[in-house]
Amino acid sequence: MRIVIFLFTATATIAQTPTPTSIEEYLGLTPAQTTEFVRNLDEYYAQSVAMTERGNTVRDEIAAEILRDPIDPMALGLRYAELETSRREFIQRAREIITQHQSRLTPNQLSRLQTIIEVRKLTPVAQDAECLYLTESIYGYGGFCHSGRAGANTTSAKAPARRTTDERSPLERFLQLTPDQITRYRANQREYSNWQNQPTDYYTSNDQACQALASSPLDPMQLGIPLARMATLTQDALRRGRELIAANQALLTNEQLIRLQILQEARDLSPTISLAESEGFLQPADGRTYFYFAEDGSYVPASYVFSRPDAFWLSCQP
Repeated sequence: MRIVIFLFTATATIAQTPTPTSIEEYLGLTPAQTTEFVRNLDEYYAQSVAMTERGNTVRDEIAAEILRDPIDPMALGLRYAELETSRREFIQRAREIITQHQSRLTPNQLSRLQTIIEVRKLTPVAQDAECLYLTESIYGYGGFCHSGRAGANTTSAKAPARRTTDERSPLERFLQLTPDQITRYRANQREYSNWQNQPTDYYTSNDQACQALASSPLDPMQLGIPLARMATLTQDALRRGRELIAANQALLTNEQLIRLQILQEARDLSPTISLAESEGFLQPADGRTYFYFAEDGSYVPASYVFSRPDAFWLSCQP
């Protein structure tokens, strides 16, 4: 009952005052407080940049390990364990900053901060509090948005455009594919998609790796064994991807293969090259494979950013 009364009183108080536009205005932060908070976050951000750079190096090492034969579970486990250790340290440091910032608030400011925590109707202000690392987010830490304040712009993904054989893509026009060739390479894509959608123990292995990742202390071998199974499945996907490329290239005439070679050598034709890579005609320059197509012949614009399956990434619930 006390909480209900508090929420009602807090909501009524807020309704009587103009809606604040920033956490500084709502809490009544002094310039000195804001300066201190932002300075702390700038230092923390610099640390996160160094951590990100190291993480990218480790992920490159993981990508290389995945392509090895045989796969070394310990090598994978050690690297994922390092990423997890860094993640834990990052979150712990964030919580320390939140505690530090809250300790700088006056009793009245702390009371108003508690209102933000308990009255989530102040969502924009609550997000702004997370930006200054005054409260934890749902992920257990704040967010680096203190420079721009709350309210990020969102954009909806552009829907794929449906095409028919008569409405050929830039790649199909460039290669001068015949309707029969288009039908056959789309059939190759459907076959690849059917194989890709077959059930595997990938998700079971993912869950097992997540459980190992959540343990303390971390056991690299316990973590590495399910990761190795996931890496083996990734290798299979890379192999089948290369087979799809070979099958599609086998459909082409000598003249079309020459035009395909032009795409491979003239990388400045990037929009068309992206389609050639995504639809399984060219292997990307990095030696790996990634595709984006649909059985009905849909495609996305060449500006679409394709993901890299050269390395799998765990999907663990927070």
